[in-house]
Amino acid sequence: MIQTVIEQRLRGHINVLRGVVGLFDAAGDVPSAEWDRYLRAVHPEMSAPGLQGVGFSVRVPHSERSAFERRIQDQRWPLAIWPAEERDEFHAVVYVHPVTHENLRALGYDMFTEPVRREAMVRARDQGAPALSSQVRLVQEGSQESPQPGFLLFLPVYAVGQPTDSVAERRAALKGFVSGAFRARDLMDSIFGGQHWDIDFEIYDGVVPSATGLLYRGAPEGPAVVDTASTDVLSQRTSLEIAGHRWLLVARPASSFLSFADRYQHWLIAGGGITVNLLLGVGLWASASVRRRALVMAEGMSKAVRVSEAQTQLMVDSITDHAIFRLDPERNVASWNPSAERMLGYTEAEAISRPAARFWVGLDNNPYAGESIVDRQVREGWHARNDGHRFWGAAAIAPLQQATRESSGYVVILRDDTSRRQAIEALAETSAALEQRTIELGRFNRLASGRELRMIELKRMVNERSTLLGMEAPFDLSFADDFANVPRPGESL
Repeated sequence: MIQTVIEQRLRGHINVLRGVVGLFDAAGDVPSAEWDRYLRAVHPEMSAPGLQGVGFSVRVPHSERSAFERRIQDQRWPLAIWPAEERDEFHAVVYVHPVTHENLRALGYDMFTEPVRREAMVRARDQGAPALSSQVRLVQEGSQESPQPGFLLFLPVYAVGQPTDSVAERRAALKGFVSGAFRARDLMDSIFGGQHWDIDFEIYDGVVPSATGLLYRGAPEGPAVVDTASTDVLSQRTSLEIAGHRWLLVARPASSFLSFADRYQHWLIAGGGITVNLLLGVGLWASASVRRRALVMAEGMSKAVRVSEAQTQLMVDSITDHAIFRLDPERNVASWNPSAERMLGYTEAEAISRPAARFWVGLDNNPYAGESIVDRQVREGWHARNDGHRFWGAAAIAPLQQATRESSGYVVILRDDTSRRQAIEALAETSAALEQRTIELGRFNRLASGRELRMIELKRMVNERSTLLGMEAPFDLSFADDFANVPRPGESL
């Protein structure tokens, strides 16, 4: 139960970060104002409680460092990449959300310089998938003497249109990383509300419990860590694998629950013949108590899930310039936001459970049909509205996965790029027309130059004949030297 709830929450965080990656996939370069507007609409710290902050770090080659810093300072605020040591490339944090004093500490930080972060970033970059880091001290903690254990979640952002089929192509196409920073205790308390009823548990980074690897401990008292040599038969150890990284969950009955049996143990023994009955009664009472508390816990978690889903839906509905909808594994529409209705012209009732393939014009490269999509993709093409009108859409599509790694469908972020396409086509037409005019002008110049040269030759002949007859030359040809290098008709420029 605990394992499932933790995995579901972190999958929710991954999906929130996928949405941010989708913003870069759909828009290419994202200005700071658009970043702020999108994240304020998404409000991830509310829709995904426990998330300390979202950041975007951009990859900067060594040769472009100075120009990059000047450009960022002109656009937003003073920023310098740190640590300042020279290296082949930098991965500087340029955007954060929410803009708090703690999160602003991360601006300019090159996370690639720290080994734990770098390992997760390399894994995300090479695999093209989310990657969870090992335990780190967050930059947001500043100089606190007792910082919370932290960790980060990285998703790669690749340049739009670049191939990413192989590791080498993904490394070449890397643009940067979207990251989520987490304080472990804050995250777990947001999930369980600081109450675990009849269960105490710890979460360790890695597969072996240790004092340095302790991420979270639910019990308020008792030993700080689990003894690796313990023979406690009541404890249970479970391995969690999240975004390519493993945690160890150690759970046992709560001390408050065990103290009841210890307190009345001598009375149960003294009871002699009624011991079995008492034990049975206590067992039944304990079973009913645990069941009641489990139901309370499940109800509380269901309420939290419903609140989170409502917040997420409110977030999606507030986005006006992108259509966001979800598809089931068969590519039928499973959710529909108001922007999707405005952009595609279908009401929610008309769209839900209907094939999304009808939105795409033509049969080729249809992102809403055909082969299974195993990684995030961006496809552009003509889309058809319900009224028959067409628009050029850029669709960022990412698969959703369950804990079993099976596909649970896809999320689509669609943008109407008709105006941009029309502007590109108009620019291409203007360029082609200008090139044609240039060719025609060149021909005219050559023709005009040829005629001028023939006139000069005729005037020179008249001057020569006039001189032979003892007359003054009638034409001034002092300017003729300027035409010495002008090509004759038929010659190339």
